[in-house]
This record gives sequence, structure tokens and C-alpha cells, in this order.
Amino acid sequence: MTAKEVVLAYWKAMESNDFHKGSEWLSEGFECYWPQSSELIIGRKNFAEMNTNYPANGPWRFCVNSIVCEGNKVVTDVDITDGSVNARAITFHTVENGLITRQTEFWPDNYDAPKWRRQWVKIVKSVFSIAISGIILSLPISCGSDNRETASFDEITVPEYEISIADSFGVELGDSLNMIGSINGLCHHPDGSILMLDRPSFRIRVIPTEGDPQLISRKGDGPGELLSPQAICALHDGRILASDEMKLEVMAFDISGEYLGNYFTTDRYVPFRMYPVDSSSIVGSMIGMEMSNEGVVISSVVGRFDEASEPSVVFDSREWNWPSPEMYTEIGLMDFAADLEGNVFIAPDNTEYLILVYGQDGEELQQIERVDVNRMPKTREEIQQEIDDFEEWAVQDQAYTGGYEPSPFHQLISLAGTDAEGNLWVVRHDSGTDCLFDVWSPSGSLIRTARLSRNEEDPDLIFTVDRYGIDAATYDSYQFQRVYMLNLDMSEDGL
Repeated sequence: MTAKEVVLAYWKAMESNDFHKGSEWLSEGFECYWPQSSELIIGRKNFAEMNTNYPANGPWRFCVNSIVCEGNKVVTDVDITDGSVNARAITFHTVENGLITRQTEFWPDNYDAPKWRRQWVKIVKSVFSIAISGIILSLPISCGSDNRETASFDEITVPEYEISIADSFGVELGDSLNMIGSINGLCHHPDGSILMLDRPSFRIRVIPTEGDPQLISRKGDGPGELLSPQAICALHDGRILASDEMKLEVMAFDISGEYLGNYFTTDRYVPFRMYPVDSSSIVGSMIGMEMSNEGVVISSVVGRFDEASEPSVVFDSREWNWPSPEMYTEIGLMDFAADLEGNVFIAPDNTEYLILVYGQDGEELQQIERVDVNRMPKTREEIQQEIDDFEEWAVQDQAYTGGYEPSPFHQLISLAGTDAEGNLWVVRHDSGTDCLFDVWSPSGSLIRTARLSRNEEDPDLIFTVDRYGIDAATYDSYQFQRVYMLNLDMSEDGL
């Protein structure tokens, strides 16, 4: 068992209120230190006896708010109550050989917010809690594996705010400035303009905060012209980047549309998604192909690119020996986003709620999980229809040799991006007609949810979040194409 599995098993055993059973997850020489009272409990027997004799008004319940793991060190934030006493324990666990050998535990007290600072804060009574009691669910509980064990959870509640549509752009019929061919990329420029990649028209559309829309580039093989555009983003210095698969380059433009030259060129592939990191770097995803002794190897990389086609840092790397029908499934399951500081968020499988968070240097920092959110199985009919649709599309792909098997689960999440505070916005796909977002702080805490109310006849949307705002776009290229500027209402009335 991993360190995280051991600690979660310990809290689950404590929930039974049989504290001798809970102490079975402690070593013989276990030590528990309470710095606030300077007490040291030595030995698991003393720990069990002390908890058994602790004054209580009813059974103790344990609600795990969060858990962070690095190696054999685990930190938990746990709410504890007997129905009368409400306490909170911040516990630093050390795990060795499958047992907890030491705990340092802090018991912070709640207090009323001082009046002097009320003009700058909001009092939020909702509490995010994952309780080890209630409905039994399947829980991924390892720091670095996909092993699953059962645990149970209470309702998770955080403040929920409403999102509304503030404005939109795009007409069903009209002139070339306002009629969109297809929305294949969406982001903001530092001046607040919305940038949109319109692949069928070979254009980058600029929707300014004021004034008329503008067009950047055109179809062609000359400098600054587009042949097969894949992705766009805007660096913090104002340069607009566009990757082109046929020209094998990432081109740079200014907001007026002037071509500034290459960001980088490559002899093989270009990023098909890009996020700006600073004024000179991006985080992007690229597909590659190499020859080896075993044949053709196809690779997928999410990395940081510093004005060069080779990544300076690799956050995720995968390889398949061609022919590989698994490649088509697995590439579509991975999603990623990056924040302003160069931290990267990767969902290895978007059919489950698990996100890996990496620092600028590529080291894994933490994991974000919503273990109370169930995966959504597909029916046999849905799986067969997906196979049929893929086989029809794959006629044009000479690399495909058959055998495609889609995931047995529907997409559960997608990563919309990070806002000005570095919060990660996760789109939930299990919320029915409405569009629901989970918003996670840089420390990995769920701080709020947001909801965009929708009707069944409304088109499906894709979302993008960055430091300048929240936008949405029509997902289906066969539907009327439109960009929506969204507003998050965080007033008291918006709760």
C-alpha cells in the first residue's frame, strides 16, 4: 500500500470508533505529538486507550477535507465531531513499511471574523467536506497509481455562483468580418481583445473590447500566411502565436496583424494546443513520429517550449508502436492546461476526476481529485455507434489499420484554464443541461462552483478561462458559430 492508502485506511478505521482497530495502522513505537499542549503519546496502545477514554457526547465522525502526499509524508485536514464538539485536526503523518510511525497534530480553533476587515472579505459558511461515512463510492487513493479501494463520502458543498452571458459575437449570415467559419481556438490578448482561430477561413479573428473586428493573415504559403492552422495563443508581451501544420512553423503577429516572423520552425510537427507562460515561453502539446529498431514509434508530449521546437521541460510523454489502435483512444482522453507561472495541470483520463499538478520544473506537486463524482458508463449501443463513426472517419487516415476501441466511459471533465488568481477551472460533463464548473485554488482546495444555466435546445459549448475572462464557443462546427462572453456573478445575490 502507498502512504496515502495507509493514512486513508487509518481514518476509515477511526470512523468505526473502535480506536484499537484504528491503532492497527500505527507502528509499535508510534509517537503522536500535540505541539499546542506539548503532549507526546508514545505507543499505539496508549493512543488507543486515550481515544477510547476521551469524553464524548456521541460517536465521533471524521470528515477528510483534503489530503496531500509526497513520498512517505502525508498531510490531512480533518473535521471531527461527536455531534456537540466540533474540532479540526491538521495532521502530518510519517509512514514506514505500511504503518504510521509518527504524527504531529495541530488542533486550530474557529473564531469570529473581526469587524475591522469586513469591507474586504466575504463570510462563507459553506464547508467543503469529504466524510468517511455515508454512501459507498469507488475511491482512487494512491499518490502514483490507479489502485482503487472503497471509501464513503458525505455531500460536498461549497459556494456556488451564477454565470451569465454578457455578450456574443457572430452572425448566421452576413459579411466576412462577422460570420465565423469554425471556431478552432479561443483566447484573450493582453489588451483584452478576444482572439479566435477560424480554420476554414485561414484567419485569426480579433474581437476588440471596442470598435470593429479585425482579421489577421490569410490563406497562402507566403510569410505570415496560413495553410493548415492548428492553435493560437497570446504571449504576455502581446505577440500572437499561430501554429501551422503544413508550414511546420509557429508564426508570430502583433495585434495589428503585422507578421513578426517565426516563433520557431520544425521539421516534423507543431503544437496543436498552446498556453502562454510568460513573454517568451509556451506550454503546448505535440505529436511526433520516430523510427526505431522495432519500427515506427508515435509519441505525444506536453512540454514547455522556449522559442524552440524541442521542449525544455516535459510534463507528460507517451509512446505507441505503430500500428496502435490504442493511440487513437488514449490521445483523446488526455487534457491539460497551464497557468501564468508555468505550472501545468494534466488530466490523464478525462473520463475520471483526477488531475495531476506539475511545477515549472516538471516535478509533480499534488493531485486534485473529486472521488464523489462518478464515472459515466456508455451503453453498448453508444460504444458501437462511436466505433462506426470512427471507422467512417478513419478511411482518410492511412496510418489506421483497424481495431479501434473507445473508452467505455463518457468524458467526465475538461480543463478550461486558469484565471487571474491562478485558480483552475474544471468543466463538469455530468451536470445535465446546465454547464457546471469546479474552481480549484493553487493550493488544491475546491473553493467554489459556478453554473451556467442552459436549455435543452441550446448548442453545446466549449469554454476557455484565462487571466482576462471567461468565454465560450459553439462546439459543433456544423452549427451556427458564435463566441459568448461570460460574466461570473459573485455578489451576495449571485449566491
